[in-house]
Amino acid sequence: MFPQAIIICITHQVCKNMDLYTISPHQAFLLTQKAVISQDQKILLLHTSWTDPEWELPGGILKIDEDMPAGLAREVLEETGLKLIVGDVVCAHTLWVKDFKLHDGRVQDIRFAVITYTAEIIGDSLSIILSDEHDDFTWVSPEQAKVMHLSENTRHVITKLDHF
Repeated sequence: MFPQAIIICITHQVCKNMDLYTISPHQAFLLTQKAVISQDQKILLLHTSWTDPEWELPGGILKIDEDMPAGLAREVLEETGLKLIVGDVVCAHTLWVKDFKLHDGRVQDIRFAVITYTAEIIGDSLSIILSDEHDDFTWVSPEQAKVMHLSENTRHVITKLDHF
């Protein structure tokens, strides 16, 4: 269905011709990754403590110098204290967010490329330590999640989960 690895290559020739593209200073394109972490037929959701509070899958924006699995593992560790092994791609999609508030205070229209993976917790500790980005967590079935106030991205992913 989806490749095990998605590789984005920018060749030297493309870089020389970047002046052919129009890039607005008020828009950005970011790659974000999310993890479907399951235990006993339930998935982990985090409650955001900023912007419009809603439930979401753990994960975040990939740094420019990270490979994709390491970036997702870093984000989940920062948000939850959980160490994990990144598994297969569940789904990939894009999402436009108008007036996205960045941590430095800037507001931009952002187009996110969102890649969601399965993930397995390493070790036997399920002790979750939340970062300041989240104020609560819960383990719920995908069916229970469907009636919660979910982020648009998480709602999209939950509808794809038919194997739990």
